[in-house]
Amino acid sequence: MKTLRESVYVAVDSEREYQDHMWRENAGLVEGQPVRTVAEELLMIEEYVARARKAWTDCPRDDEALTLTPMFRKIAAIAVRAMENHGAPGRDGFGVFVPDPLADDDIPF
Repeated sequence: MKTLRESVYVAVDSEREYQDHMWRENAGLVEGQPVRTVAEELLMIEEYVARARKAWTDCPRDDEALTLTPMFRKIAAIAVRAMENHGAPGRDGFGVFVPDPLADDDIPF
């Protein structure tokens, strides 16, 4: 089933809201607790890919999409959280790339 990109982003955003609600410490929302490191985020993605692979192995072919698409949403949202916490460089030459704002001391006026 084809899904519009905007709908995909809404689904991933709903997963991010869920993650922040359930595991506030992962997003740095608990005072005094740091966000997950880049390596920890990568390990989380790897763990959920392994879970998706296991689910795929055990599910009937007719249930593949129903079983795996929630896992894609989770993996995508973990990747989004990692970029929120550690940077989200755009792909040069594609889309609208907005560079990070300059620090106050770099502004020439």
